[in-house]
Parts: sequence; structure tokens; C-alpha cells
Amino acid sequence: MCAKVTSTYMEFTLAFGPKPEFSFSFKSENENKKDNGTMLDIQTMCSYIQKAAEAEEIDLDSEMIADFCLASDTYDSLTEDEQAAVNSGIREALETVRNRIAAQISSVNGVTVTGNPWYVQLHVQESSDGQQTMQQLSETYPGTLPQLLYDIEISYTDIRTGEAYQPMTMISLAFPVPEGYESLTKPRILRSAEDSFMELTPQMQEDGTFYLDSARTLTHLIVADFPAGLQGISLNSSSIKINRGQKHTLKVVPIPESVTENYNVTWKSSNTSIAKVSKKGVVTAVKNGKATITATVAEHPEMTATCKVTVMQGANTLKKSVSQVMAETSAYMRATDTNPSVGSEWYVLGLARGGLSLKEKYFSTYYNHTANYIEEKKGILTNTSKYTEYSKRVLVLTAEGKDARNVGGYNLFKYISDLSLVKEQGLNGPIWALLAVNCHPEYSFPDNPSAKEQNSEAALVNFLLQSELSGGGWALMGSNADSDVTGMTLQALAPYYHKAGYENVTAAIDRGLARLSEMQNDSGGYSTMGVETEESCAQVITALCSLGIDPETDSRFIKGGHWTIENLITYHIAGSGFMHVKAGAGNNGGAAAGTLDGMATEQGYYALVAYQRLKDGKTGLYDMSDVSISKGGKGDGTGTGLKEPTPIPTPTSAPAADPSGSSGNINTKKPGGSGKSLGGKSSGKGSSGNAGDSGKSASGNSSDKNSKSSSKNSKSKNSKSKNGKNSVGWDFEAEPYVESEETSLADDHADGSIESAEDTGSGVLTSDKKEYGMIFGFAAAGALAGGLAGSGIKAGVKALIRKRRKKK
Repeated sequence: MCAKVTSTYMEFTLAFGPKPEFSFSFKSENENKKDNGTMLDIQTMCSYIQKAAEAEEIDLDSEMIADFCLASDTYDSLTEDEQAAVNSGIREALETVRNRIAAQISSVNGVTVTGNPWYVQLHVQESSDGQQTMQQLSETYPGTLPQLLYDIEISYTDIRTGEAYQPMTMISLAFPVPEGYESLTKPRILRSAEDSFMELTPQMQEDGTFYLDSARTLTHLIVADFPAGLQGISLNSSSIKINRGQKHTLKVVPIPESVTENYNVTWKSSNTSIAKVSKKGVVTAVKNGKATITATVAEHPEMTATCKVTVMQGANTLKKSVSQVMAETSAYMRATDTNPSVGSEWYVLGLARGGLSLKEKYFSTYYNHTANYIEEKKGILTNTSKYTEYSKRVLVLTAEGKDARNVGGYNLFKYISDLSLVKEQGLNGPIWALLAVNCHPEYSFPDNPSAKEQNSEAALVNFLLQSELSGGGWALMGSNADSDVTGMTLQALAPYYHKAGYENVTAAIDRGLARLSEMQNDSGGYSTMGVETEESCAQVITALCSLGIDPETDSRFIKGGHWTIENLITYHIAGSGFMHVKAGAGNNGGAAAGTLDGMATEQGYYALVAYQRLKDGKTGLYDMSDVSISKGGKGDGTGTGLKEPTPIPTPTSAPAADPSGSSGNINTKKPGGSGKSLGGKSSGKGSSGNAGDSGKSASGNSSDKNSKSSSKNSKSKNSKSKNGKNSVGWDFEAEPYVESEETSLADDHADGSIESAEDTGSGVLTSDKKEYGMIFGFAAAGALAGGLAGSGIKAGVKALIRKRRKKK
């Protein structure tokens, strides 16, 4: 320590050690006092530090501490070399006194600040205007009754100068946990922020304090409880429609929702013979009619809420179970398509998602044929705008566990990464591209530097939203919503339904659902161009199931007890597949009435698969996140499977009568084709005037119910396409068509004409306009229903034209 001596030299030596190369001038004792903030001489500095260090108590208001502060400032003004020359005892004493002062001035009333310099004093005082704080809290948290537990103002001063101090570095703050804090109903810890409050989340320490690690700008700290008194109630539904025998749970929503007051609710029905309600708000529909359910707060009888209930007839019981129809259809599909290849896509997808083991040779056969085909084509699957050829195969290959990013060495997403090309196909392209990219969580569109418009989920969603019709729903052309197209669009948008950030998509989906409900026939089915078809119903079923909507229980899709699954099954022909339209129905240009049809079988089966997956709690038909995908790689090099068509087995006995009352024709002769086509009998769409569209007719009004066409039922004959696949679906009344050389040359000419018409979107060729006036549009619809019929469209058109020419 610095001792009191008379010798200037000795004084210097004790304070600094050996005399250095520099010297200081010293004032007399009276001159050693601080003089308007000037620095002290070394002797006085040491004396003040020593005196403060020897004091038992620190009195911040004493002259001793004032002197120490001046001594501390003097020390801080020295250079590093000068400070190092000061006796270590003095330096230690200086640090000790500073720490003692800091400990005293950084903690007050249980509040402790850490991180400030030693000379910064913490001030904590109760807020000067608690009433104003209460008012502001009530305005910020309406419906509550704030109770203040802690309302303090925090400030700092520099004890050296007495001036206010604003923390410049990061500081932390600890303050006591209010007594009974854990029993509070809705406690909040807040800081004032201009005209509002910011909620803080401090850590509760074991020592009974809260700890804030960032408190540099904190000046007003509030701890308050916010018990909320009940002001009223509402119900989660103001009106509901439920089917007879169905249950629906009503939930009370308190006002405000942050209410902390305990309350009880009683329930009452205005007519228990129509609808009953339990003590927990569960409504049970008893019989058709209307009733009102009222909820009342027991503690506040004036607080009530009501819900109007309409009880409707429930869904009819199926005459034939879904599982039985699926079993018969899948068995028929397997027996029919024994050598799956290009053209088998929707069979493969339906069977894969329907539960057939992916280890079956059926799937490896299809993959090898497809991979070989893609390699043979060098990845180019279309020379027109049908980029759905890629989207379709993405879905099918993923369903059987193959990574569509490596099929025969080709990434199928590469070819649909240019949105401008995808959109050339009208709505179809974006619909199926969106289904493809969303079918598995590992998929995305690769960057395409050469693309006119880079494809993405967001771009596809926006395109579909912009294509919505003013009255809700979608169509390829015209202003009337179409059930097929609306159903497929909803399938594509399903992943975004009720998803945060996609409220606009949810709203569009709800409008589409409302439109589909309006368009439903009294039979429970749906029509295209005034004729009820199986495929239209299948697309709606697939859409509902994709959205998690059970068509058996949702009253919007039950008409007089008739519902979609019931209607679909009426199109099933016992022991085989489905028909396009029923016997005796009008002809809308698709397959012959009452006959087994390839497209109808494909779509009918995968619609039932979608429904069964919903009932079983599995992922949707196109949500293949449950499938583990692996690199497919090269094909086996054994060919595409297109040279030798697969024969259709001859039924061993006449089929039993259709339990639904439908009668279907099955030819007992063995056709020459495989009986399998994606592009065969269409679901009855008319020709398109838009380039790239799949040919929906502008004259078709989808909302017409149960109307029949005046035209006679047509019976088309089977014709083989050059790849050996049956191009127009099943028509078991026909003999195999044998193509002559002359016909082949004519067909080649027709091929070019058809491609030209497709490219221009005219839908009418320069020749044979009468034939194409009805034929082309419906055959082109193969690309619409289920998407994407591919070359079968072209072959189907040719077959129908040949038939007409033969008649002429």
C-alpha cells in the first residue's frame, strides 16, 4: 500500500518502485484536492485509493468515495506503461474498491444488473402512474382484467458525475419472481414499447428470480396477471347439414377466447325427434327435418348460442361392397394385362396403390418395358404439346417404388421443367405436372437455364388459380364448370387445402366443391355433355378423397340417399371392369353404351382405390410419401413389350347379373388386341378450340342432370394400333381388325393430319371434317380423363374414321 512519507523521492519509490525515466510534479497537500475535474498527482491518487480500501463501509455520498472516483479517473488517464509502473498493491486496492462499489450500486430492491461499468448505479422505483399502465394494458388485451404484480421503472446514473447513464453494452437483468406467480391464471411479463407492450420470456432461476439476458434498453418492467371474464359464447358452426344417423360435435367458442373464468354449458334441442344433443354437444341426426340446438352458459343464462341443424337422408347402403368390386376388377385387370408396357400406366398405378405387392413381376415387367422404351426414344416421349406423357409416368413409376429422376438414365422432371411448354396443353399440363412434383417429398423441378419460364410449384398453383371460372370450378374451355376438369384440378390442389399460407387456394377449392355439389345428378353421379358417365363420377370421387372428404358422409355429395360410390358401382360389370355409359344411355361420343371399356375400368378402379385408402387412413392416391423410392436405372434391354399384344382371356362362363341392375355386354370371342388402352373410349369430351387443350366441348353443359342424347348408341369395333395395344379400349362385340397395306398408308397420312390439328388446336382436319366433327374431340379427351392417353387418341380417331368410311 502507499505509505505516508515526507521524502519526495521515497514517496515516489513506494508508489512506483524504482525511479523510471519520467517524473511528475507534486502539489502541496491543499492543492491535491480535485479541481474542476482535473487529474490528481500520483501521491494523492494513491492516498485516496488506500483510504477507500481501508474503509469498512462504502458510503456513496461521502467525500471519501468522491475522492476515490477522482483517483480512479486519474489512474485510467495514465498510459499502459505508467499504470504498469504503479505498485501492484495500489492496483489491487483500486480493483477491490471498484468491485465493492459495483456490487452495492448494481443491485437494489431485489433487481440486479450485470454488465455495466463499476461506476453505473441502478435505480429501481415503482411506476409513477400505475393507473395509466392499467388502462394501456386493458386496451392492449381487451376482455381481460389486468392485475399488476410488478410495475417498475429502471434507470441508471454515473456516480462520478451524477448524470444519467444509457447502457452502451449488452447487460442482463435479474428480478424476483412474484409470490404466487405459478398459481396465476394468465401471467405475462412485459416491457413498454412506445404505445404498446412487448411480451418477454425470461428464464426462471433456481434462486427464485427471473433472468433476462438482454436488457440494455429496458426501462419499464411489468409483471401482471390477465384473468379474462366471460363476455359471451358462440359455436364453431352456426348451421350444419348432416345425414340421418350421423353424429356431429358442436364446440363452444368463448368470447374472448382467452377467457380464464370457469363456466359450464347446457345443451338443448328444439326437436329431439329430429336431432338430439348430448351433454358434451354431440348432435345425433334422428330423422329428416330441421331443429335448432342451443348452448347456454349455466352461470350466465343470458349468454347463449345456437346452431340450425338440417337432417338429410343418409347415403344408401351399397348393394355390392367396395372390396368385392375391387377384387373382381383387379383380377380382371391382371388377367387382361399380363405383359404390361407402354399403355398400361393407369392399371399399374391402380394396382400399385391398391395394395398389390410391389415385388410382383408385373411391376418389374412394366418398368423394364418402360425404361427400354424411354431409352429407345432417347427420353423424347412426345413431339407435340403432350408433356403429360412425362407427368403420367412420374406418377406411375413412383407408385411402384422407382425414382422418376432416373429412368433409363433420364430425369423425367427435366422435360416438364419449362412451364411455357407445359402450359401449351392448356389446363391438363399444369394439373398433371403439379400432381407429379407433389407425389413424393423428394421431388422438385430441376433448374432449366434454357427454359422460357422456369417451372415451380408456386407457378403451377398460380396458373390453376388464375384459370378458375367466375362461378367456381374449372373447364378446358367455355364458362361452365366441368366435373372431370374440376375434379382433376382439385386433386392437384389438394396438398394445399387448409395449409397455412395458402388461404386463397383453400377458398378456391371450397368454391370448386360447392360447384361439384350443385352439378351432381340425382343418381349421385355426374354428366358430361348431358350424358352421365362413369369417368366423371370417378374423377369427383378421386378429388374428394384427395381432400380427405368422405363421400359417404358428406351431405353435400348425397342426393336423396344416392352418392358417388353407389353410382360408380352401378357401372361395374360383374366379374370384370366398368362401362363408360349404361345400356340405353345417350351417346356422347365415348365407348358404346353398356359395353366393357378400358378407360372406364382404369378410372373406376383407381377411384375405388382412392376411396379405400381414405377409409383405411392411408395417404391419398397421388400422395406417395408412404412409398420408398429407389433408382430405377437402365431397362433390361429385352424390348418395350409393344410388338406382341396381350390377348384378353375368354370368360369361362356368362357373367352373373349386375347386382346394381346394370347390364353389360361381354363378348365371348377372343379379340386380337390386348384390350388395354389409355387413349381409347373417352368419357365424352368435345373438341377444343384452344391449342394444346384436350378437347372439351364448348357445347357440353356439365350441370345438366340426367339428360339423354338423342343420338343412337354406337358400337365401335376393336382396332389395333401399330404398337399392338388396343387403341380404343374394350368393345367385345367386334372382330379383330386386320390392317391392310393400303389402309396403313392412308393411316400414315391421317397421322400427319391429326398431329397438325393437335398442334394448331383446331380440332378439325382439312379433310374428313364431318368425321372429325364429333370423333376427334371425344377421342382427344383421352388425354383429359386420367390424363394423358398418348398415342391411343390418334389410333382411336383413326379407328372410328375407318368405321365411318366402311359404312359409307
